[in-house]
Amino acid sequence: MAEQRSDNMTAEMEEEGLTILQKIEDMEIYALPLIERWSIAHQKLLGDDIAHCMNRMSQLASALTVAYYKKTSISELDETNKALQSHIRVAYRLGYLKGKSSRSEWEGRSAEIGRMIGKYKEWVYGDQNRHNRIKVQNQGTAGNDPVVPPGIGYFVCRSAGATGTTLPMLACST
Repeated sequence: MAEQRSDNMTAEMEEEGLTILQKIEDMEIYALPLIERWSIAHQKLLGDDIAHCMNRMSQLASALTVAYYKKTSISELDETNKALQSHIRVAYRLGYLKGKSSRSEWEGRSAEIGRMIGKYKEWVYGDQNRHNRIKVQNQGTAGNDPVVPPGIGYFVCRSAGATGTTLPMLACST
C-alpha cells in the first residue's frame, strides 16, 4: 500500500513520535533481560510473544518519526500496545512476573506509552474529526437532506428490503 504524505505533520508531532519510540526502547531494555531469566519453557510460551509485541511497536513507532506515514500505523501501534498489556497480565497471573511491583513497573511503562499514543492519535485525527462534525452540522442545508443535530449522523440502508432508506445513527466521538 502506498504511504500517505503528512503535510500537516508538525515538529511537535515528530518529536512526540521520537519520544514514543524512546519509551518503547526503554521498555525493551528493561524487559528483555528479565525475560532472559525466565525458564526456557516460559520464554518460549510467553516471553517470545512479549518480545515480538515490543519489536513490532518499535517498528510502528519508527514509522511515525518520518515525514511519510500511514494513519493505520498509529492505530496498529495502539492495538499492539493493548496486546502487550494483555501478555503482561497473563505473565503475572502465571507467576512469571514476581511480585506486584514487577507487574506495576511493566504495566506503568505500557500505560505511559498508551497515553502518548492517545495524544498522538488526537493530533493525527483531530482535523479529520473537526471536519466530520462540521459536515454533520451542515447537512440539511440543501435540497431534501434531513436536518441532523450535532452528534447524530445518518446512513443509507442498502439491504434488499429497504433500499435507499435513511436511518438515524449516533456518531461516536472519543
